[in-house]
Amino acid sequence: MLNITNNKVSEYIDIKSFKSGKEIFTVQYHKRFKKFLKVFSILIVVIVFLPWTQNISSTGLVTTLKPNQRPQSIQSQIPGRVEEWFVQEGDFVKKGDTIIRISEVKSDYFDSRLAERTGDQLSVKSSSVEAYKNKVVALGNQISALQQERRLKLESAKNKLLQSRLKVTTDSMDFEATKIKADIAKIQYERTILYKKKA
Repeated sequence: MLNITNNKVSEYIDIKSFKSGKEIFTVQYHKRFKKFLKVFSILIVVIVFLPWTQNISSTGLVTTLKPNQRPQSIQSQIPGRVEEWFVQEGDFVKKGDTIIRISEVKSDYFDSRLAERTGDQLSVKSSSVEAYKNKVVALGNQISALQQERRLKLESAKNKLLQSRLKVTTDSMDFEATKIKADIAKIQYERTILYKKKA
């Protein structure tokens, strides 16, 4: 019904008493649609809160973020245990700042030759640096020798090419001289035969 007027027919006549009224007003389609929407909404909410896990496999190095959880190698005269870290990774430190506090394990374990051993390690490292420098110099000399050898081989190849061209030129000159000699010999032969016929 359009409900255009205030005079409603349903006040005077019962529409449900007719067959068409029974068909229209007894079936409630909106209830099915509401039920569908409720089930669909609940399903969406359940799917949203389901655990979502994605696994990937990769290779790499696993390390901890905090330095106090990593193994540290510290050169000190008194071996001990790291008690407390005063800085985190990425912090700015100045000269003289306390970084860690080390607790002494036992005074009997005091290494009196630690400075000497550290000096030995330093000298070994500096000698390896010198060896690498010498290796760099040797490789530089080898490169310059190879470049000089290449230049000499190029000069040698150019000389061989020039010799080959000169040889071709001399061979062609010899060929022309031989041709001229053959022509002269032919002319002399013909004159000799002509002279013999006349004589």
